[in-house]
Amino acid sequence: MLWSQVENTLHDLVWTMLRLDEEDGRIVTKRMGPNMLIPMARVLSKRHAPKARLDKLLNAIDLADIRKSERDMVAHGSWTTLKPDNVPMAMSIKLEGPPGTIGSETFSEDRMRTIIRDLTAVRDFLFLVRGEIAKAREESEKPPRKD
Repeated sequence: MLWSQVENTLHDLVWTMLRLDEEDGRIVTKRMGPNMLIPMARVLSKRHAPKARLDKLLNAIDLADIRKSERDMVAHGSWTTLKPDNVPMAMSIKLEGPPGTIGSETFSEDRMRTIIRDLTAVRDFLFLVRGEIAKAREESEKPPRKD
C-alpha cells in the first residue's frame, strides 16, 4: 500500500510539473510504471523543481528507485524462512543476472522497517515539493494587484 502511495505521488508530481490536471495527467502517465515514471520525474525535477529543493528531491527520487527493487522482491518473490534463526527470505528469478538464475535476499525486521521509513519519507517529501511547485505556479499566474 505504501508503495502505491509513492507511485501516486510521483504521478502527481509529474502532472504538476507538466501543468496537467488530473484528467489529462492520467492520459499521459496512466500506464507508466515506476521504471518510466522515476526517470521522467528525475528529468522534470531538474527543469521545474525549486532550486533550494532540487538536490534533496533528486535524492528522494533515487531512494524511491532503490526501494522499488526491494519492493518488487517483497511483493513478487517466493518467500521462505532461513533456519535456525527464522529469518524471512524472498527468492526470485527476476533479479538482474544471467537468465535462469535465482536470486535471494533476506528481509529482517530492521530491514523492513528501514524500507517502510524510507518510503514514507520519500512519499511525504514528494508531496511537499509538489505542493510548493503548484503554489509557486499559482502565485506567478495571478494578475498583479492594483492598489
